[in-house]
Amino acid sequence: MLDRRFLLRKFRPARYTAQLVCQGRNADALTILRERRLGYAAMEWRTRLPMPCHTIVDAGAHTGEVSAALDFAFRPARILAIEANPVRAAGLRSRFAARPHIRVTAVALAENKGTLPFFIQDFDAASSLFQLREGYLASLGLPEGNRRIEVPAQRLEQVVADAGIAEVDLLKLDCQGAELRILQGAGDLLRRIRHIYTEVTFEPIYAQGAQFHELHAFLRSAGFRLAQLHADDAERGSISQGDALYVRGDASLP
Repeated sequence: MLDRRFLLRKFRPARYTAQLVCQGRNADALTILRERRLGYAAMEWRTRLPMPCHTIVDAGAHTGEVSAALDFAFRPARILAIEANPVRAAGLRSRFAARPHIRVTAVALAENKGTLPFFIQDFDAASSLFQLREGYLASLGLPEGNRRIEVPAQRLEQVVADAGIAEVDLLKLDCQGAELRILQGAGDLLRRIRHIYTEVTFEPIYAQGAQFHELHAFLRSAGFRLAQLHADDAERGSISQGDALYVRGDASLP
């Protein structure tokens, strides 16, 4: 007998394509058929975030894969893509040059304005304001090398204000251990964010990087509740990191 979950996964793209056609998004339905990676990412975001997202802040935008998927899934009025790595930020500007509603800002987010060291890893998805634990990438079969550069740093509160954004429907954080420091630099903006989707770690991966219990305590004290928790590496027998969705106390999920 076929597993019901397997069947649901197998036919989900067809259902999603049919939904787009019913919404009059015929061109998007064709895009799903041509660009399966984008389609699967958009479907995953719609599953995890079943609510309108008109204004999105993507902190740690990297190559723009998430920004592109969120743009496809929700058709927001504004996306602010923030990236500390200047090379990646330049790539984002090129990628989204024809989408004026997506603004790219090249800055590291921190609790205070200034200049900070930034460690660009040979496996650059792991690049961070913090040094990685020695041997961590090697344990995953990834290169350990890195180089240090200096980057401008700014508080999230100020970066969002400079972009002319007053309220945020979704703040996505994937900043390699710096998530708590970024939220500590959000100031009064925290009261105007409805949902926060953030990477979390359950063991020390980055020097000075906050772990889940610290981030959770901060967000609970700021009036957010944990709505979802997704583990990335449970199949390894030890969960080291994952993703968490927090919802502001007066916001809701359908």
